[in-house]
Amino acid sequence: MNRFTVPDMSCGHCTAAIEKAVKSIDPTATVACDLETKTVAVETFLSERPDVAKRFLRAFDKSLKFTSEHPRKAAEALNTMVPEVDVDVATGQIGDTMELIMNDVSDRDGLGALTEKRVALTWDWVAQAEKLAGDALDPEVIIDRTLFEAL
Repeated sequence: MNRFTVPDMSCGHCTAAIEKAVKSIDPTATVACDLETKTVAVETFLSERPDVAKRFLRAFDKSLKFTSEHPRKAAEALNTMVPEVDVDVATGQIGDTMELIMNDVSDRDGLGALTEKRVALTWDWVAQAEKLAGDALDPEVIIDRTLFEAL
């Protein structure tokens, strides 16, 4: 199983879009999205077809931009997939969420960018919160940015 981080994955719409995108490319793939850890696990997909993974990341980037520019249409699309979702509530949630995704940082660094500075700062926060030594892990050693080159 392959895992990758989707830093801006923040809601059920994101996970539904990811699962749908992966399944449209590889219908046999097993997909698991974890909002808490912002990770996506895909069986066979990444290791066997990295070119498709790069196309997927470009499509996800495009879907975030569409959702940001057309929150009502995105909410209606989500309602089509999950009829229990109220379009007005989803539109409001998308608006609130997009402020966290599309902002000064994403304008400066790029959407979902894992800059060394941001990774180091995030690790500092995690280490403090978990009462770990700051040098317990060098996050740069475990990060693979090759797929992000697609964006």
